[in-house]
Amino acid sequence: MLCLVATIALACDRYNPAQDNIPDLPTPSHAHAIEAMRLINRMIEEHPGEPFYRYKKGLMYLQRGEWQEAVDFLQQALRYDSLNAQYRYALSTAYHAQEAYKPALQTLQRVLPKLDNDFKALLLAGELYYQQKEYHNATKYLNKALKITPHEADVYFWKGSVALARLDTAVAIRNLNLALQHKPDYALAYNAFGEMYSRYALYDLAIQYTQKGLRYAPKEARLYFTKAEAFRMKRYADDSAKANYEKAYQLNRKQYMTAYYLGKYAYDAGKYEEAKRYFEAAVRQEPVFATAHYYIGMCLRISGNKEEALKKFGLAMKQDAKLFAAADMYWALQTEIQQERYLRYEDSLRRSAERIAIDTTRKITN
Repeated sequence: MLCLVATIALACDRYNPAQDNIPDLPTPSHAHAIEAMRLINRMIEEHPGEPFYRYKKGLMYLQRGEWQEAVDFLQQALRYDSLNAQYRYALSTAYHAQEAYKPALQTLQRVLPKLDNDFKALLLAGELYYQQKEYHNATKYLNKALKITPHEADVYFWKGSVALARLDTAVAIRNLNLALQHKPDYALAYNAFGEMYSRYALYDLAIQYTQKGLRYAPKEARLYFTKAEAFRMKRYADDSAKANYEKAYQLNRKQYMTAYYLGKYAYDAGKYEEAKRYFEAAVRQEPVFATAHYYIGMCLRISGNKEEALKKFGLAMKQDAKLFAAADMYWALQTEIQQERYLRYEDSLRRSAERIAIDTTRKITN
C-alpha cells in the first residue's frame, strides 16, 4: 500500500507538457480592471450622450499607458463638454505622455484659470510652456505651483531648466540643487547639470554628473545622450561617445539627434547604408532637419542613385539656405546629371547614324 502511494506521488510530480496550455489565472487586480472596463463599456452603451463615462475610460487607458486610446476617448468626452477642466487636463496629460507638447499646451490653456489651485495642472502648464520656449509663462505657472507646494522637487527642476534656457547659470544651479535637496535620486536634475557643464566645456564634470544620474536611473536615455555629447566634444573620446549614443538609441528611438550622430559615425567609417538608415530615422522624428537630408543625399550619391540624391540636396537647401554644402552638391550634381544626359543623347545620335549608314550600304550593295 505504501509503495502504491509513493508511486502516485511521484507520478503527480512528473512534468506534463499538456499543462503548458493551461492559461494563467488573472490576478485580483487584473480581474478587477477587466470588470471595471466591462462596466464602463456597458455604461457608455446605455448612456451614449454622457461624457463622464468616456472620460473614465480615457483615464483607464492613461493608467495602462495606452496613450492613443486615452486621447481618443478623452477627445470624445470633450465633444460633449468642451470646457470641462478635468477632461482637458487629462487629455493634456495624454498628449504630454506622447511628447506632443504643442497640442498638450493648446488643450490645457483654455481652462487654466479654472485650475488656479490645482498643483499638478500648474506644474504641467509650467513644463509645457518651457517646452514651447515661452519662458515668462513657464516661470509664472511654476511660481504659482510653488506657492501651493513649496517642497516639490519637480517645480525646482523645471525652474532650473528655465533658468538654463535663459543662460541664468546662478539661478539654475540654485534651483537644481534645491531639486536634489528634496529628491536626492532625481536623475534628470543630474542630467541638467551635465548639460550645463558641457555648455561651458567642463566635460569631465558633465560626465561625472551624468554618471551620478545613471546610478539612480540606468535606463534613462537622456543621461546617456548628455554623456555621449560630453565625450564627443572632449578630444580623443569618440569611442566612448559612440557607445553612449548607441545605448541612448536603444532606450529611446525618438531622440533624433542620437540617430543623427550614429549616422555620422557610420558615414565617417564608410558604412553608407547603415548611415542612411540612421539619418532616415532622424528625419522621421524631425522632418525639417536639413543636415540629415544632406547626408542622406550624400549616401544616395555614393551608391549611384543620383536623381534621388539631387532631390535630397534640393530639400536640404530649402530647409536651410545657409547649408552651403548642400547647395554646392546640388549644383555640381545637377551639372553632372545634365552632362550625362547630353552624352547619352550624343551616343544615341551616333548609334542612329551608324545604323542608317549600315542600312544604306546594304541597299546600295543589293
